[in-house]
Amino acid sequence: AWAGKMSLPSTEQMEKSLEAMKVWKRSWMPKSSVRSNQVLLHQISYHDSLLKDMGFNHHRKAPNYLKEVFQPYQSGDYDGIVEPPTASDSEPAESGAEPQAEAA
Repeated sequence: AWAGKMSLPSTEQMEKSLEAMKVWKRSWMPKSSVRSNQVLLHQISYHDSLLKDMGFNHHRKAPNYLKEVFQPYQSGDYDGIVEPPTASDSEPAESGAEPQAEAA
């Protein structure tokens, strides 16, 4: 659905970003055999970043901010972000066809 509609950073920029993230994570996450499991602690933040990058609101339970703060995210909270491809997905995008922008 987004094929060709999203500009990406250069490979060099992506590699620099990944290296900086690895250095940062290794600076505070102790080396252990279960270190990769600790990444789950940051999964919501990662998903929020992806949603923002795609132009979607990362507050998936809004406008109920009590749920946003106190209720765990589930797969259904991400419904509507990725839809099954349709015949119109192969057609060129209309001018101004953008993903839903995040509310300010």
